[in-house]
Amino acid sequence: MLSVHAADPEQGLNLALSAVVGYVSLVCWMVVMFPQIYMNYQRKSGEGVSLVMMIAWVCGDIFNITGAL
Repeated sequence: MLSVHAADPEQGLNLALSAVVGYVSLVCWMVVMFPQIYMNYQRKSGEGVSLVMMIAWVCGDIFNITGAL
């Protein structure tokens, strides 16, 4: 799943860390929407935004930016 090939060991570590952080970002981004969608479905309303959703969204974005560096 995670394959890193680099001549310089330090570069290989950076690539591996970048990939791991990128996967964490992807998982956060995918999971962040589900609780809000379910809550809105139960309420039959799209009004309001969950604080947990916003925190998870920001965490996912932080990991995404960090993984891109």
